[in-house]
Amino acid sequence: MRNKNKAWLLIISALTAIISVSSKVFADGLPDLLAEIEKERFLMKSDLQERQKLEAYLDQLPSYPLATQGEFYLYYQNALVRTGKLQESISARQKLLDIHKQSPVSPSFLRYSKMLLGLAYANLSKGDQSKPWLIEVIKDAETAADYQIAFHSSLILGDVYSGEKNFSQAFASYQKAQAMLSEKMLPGGQKMQGYAWQAEMNYRTGYVYRHMWRDADAAEFFKRALEFDRLIGNARNIKYDLNQIADAYYRLGDFKEAIVYYQQLEEILQQSEVSDNGRHLDFASSMVNYYVKQNKLGFAKRYLEKAQNKFPLVQSTSIRIRFFLASSNYSILSGNFKSVLENCQAIEDELTEKTWPEYGSEMLRLRAEAYYGLGEYRKSSELFERVHQLYLERSDHVRLMTAEVERARFDFEAETLKVERLMQDNQFKALELESEKDKFRVSVIIIVLALLLIFSLVAMVVFALRNEKKLKFLAEYDALTSVPNRRSIIAYGEQLSDGEGEFSVLLIDVDHFKNINDTFGHAQGDRVLQYIALVASSFCNNSVRFGRLGGEEFLFIVNSSVESVALTLARSFSDKLQEKAVEGIKSPTVSVGVAFRSDPSLSFGKLLEQADEALYQAKSSGRDCIKQYTEGRIKQGFTSYTHEAGS
Repeated sequence: MRNKNKAWLLIISALTAIISVSSKVFADGLPDLLAEIEKERFLMKSDLQERQKLEAYLDQLPSYPLATQGEFYLYYQNALVRTGKLQESISARQKLLDIHKQSPVSPSFLRYSKMLLGLAYANLSKGDQSKPWLIEVIKDAETAADYQIAFHSSLILGDVYSGEKNFSQAFASYQKAQAMLSEKMLPGGQKMQGYAWQAEMNYRTGYVYRHMWRDADAAEFFKRALEFDRLIGNARNIKYDLNQIADAYYRLGDFKEAIVYYQQLEEILQQSEVSDNGRHLDFASSMVNYYVKQNKLGFAKRYLEKAQNKFPLVQSTSIRIRFFLASSNYSILSGNFKSVLENCQAIEDELTEKTWPEYGSEMLRLRAEAYYGLGEYRKSSELFERVHQLYLERSDHVRLMTAEVERARFDFEAETLKVERLMQDNQFKALELESEKDKFRVSVIIIVLALLLIFSLVAMVVFALRNEKKLKFLAEYDALTSVPNRRSIIAYGEQLSDGEGEFSVLLIDVDHFKNINDTFGHAQGDRVLQYIALVASSFCNNSVRFGRLGGEEFLFIVNSSVESVALTLARSFSDKLQEKAVEGIKSPTVSVGVAFRSDPSLSFGKLLEQADEALYQAKSSGRDCIKQYTEGRIKQGFTSYTHEAGS
């Protein structure tokens, strides 16, 4: 019996020793983990795996010193906000502040925590709450020379302004961040950090262009961000980059290019050991929209089910809204119009039109389509009219801000070139420091200066090319209507006429346009021209081009060998104009002259003359009709008609 008791005592002693050793290992583990996180804090690589490592210490946390607890809650707040647990991140900040009352934490920690609070409110679509925190922390961080926090806070503030369509302020915030890079951070900075910072800047710039509906430019900047994120192995941000690139190509209608990046993203999400619910939901929503656009209901349904499984786990307002929009698009295609209205109500609960106007107008469009599908045509018509008004308001806002935006963008890109040059400068300085022989020092300095001169020349060439691209855009598009101008559309027609193919031109004149200007004013007249351009653009595709010749004259070019296609387009376009009034003005009517090129030797200029003769006949016949020129005589493409009021 005594021996048995001895055995039990030995076992208990051994277990106590094991527990003591394991407790010590566990206790030592948290400071090591916090030190490891601190090394990469500003590389923005926090993910679910890091959050789970921190959460493993929650039960043991009270046994640590208050200083360690404060450091823990700072990094835990960071991990929560970057994995979509936004409300929880705000609670973690409060715990950090409670600890601060008992044992003050460093001012830098408090600034970083305040920056994360601004980021959480931004992701919750609470820009009015986010901006004051960010502005305050930027000012405080600059005063304290805490430039890393000031830099990232400026980026987040730029994101908030971008979401509000205040593009000039967005670029100004990014330019401020770039100035900090070039003047305070990059001199003496590490290469990997430089890559991370450049990835952040390119991603943010792409996002601004995305909000400005310039998806081609957005895709290029997102690709640059992807290159830098791959250099530093930032798996978390690579997912964001791929998603944005794919979405940009989707909005451009380049589905072949979009699916390449969607497939890369899906492969990464499947292989990743870390579950990123927000990224999974955003990706699945994008794929629903992708397959709905191609009328592939079965594929869309498969991804919709995946999205529905992830939705309850995501707090980010923008990602949740994109899910509801994707679900609504699927319901429109499947004919479930009541489901569309339910999704629209959910979107309305998530946002206000002031916060995200593009989502608000998209919600109104979906509601209008749903009511139309349900046979409630009056409601549908009213909502479509609101969508049209919102579009015009947004177009006016962008147009009014264009000069201011371009000036801010110019300053930002100038700082970008300076940063890129400094990154190269830092690399050569590193080479110089690594050189151990005095005889190479002078040659290294000469090489550095020579290469800096080359980079400066390259920067000047790049800047000139960018300006050339901008001037080319302004030279080819009409400033009022944003459609191709006379020079551009005629050049396209002459290019077609150089070949052997058959095609048609539709010369369009707005009826009684002078009366509209005289009665309602030139501003309202401009609205009419913008409305006509907007309607015409909805008919454009790879074989149909549209442009403004000048004044109230427009031109369709239809690259089709079927003569009736142009006549059908003319009638559909004329009818479409009658669907809505333009801010109190009766729906405009147009006279259309059509000419078809069947003879390969017929020049484009001669074809335009034929269309002009047909247009003259249409106007002489009372306007609001279509005439076609055929074999030296004018024939009427369709019977003359007059639209009834309200039709």
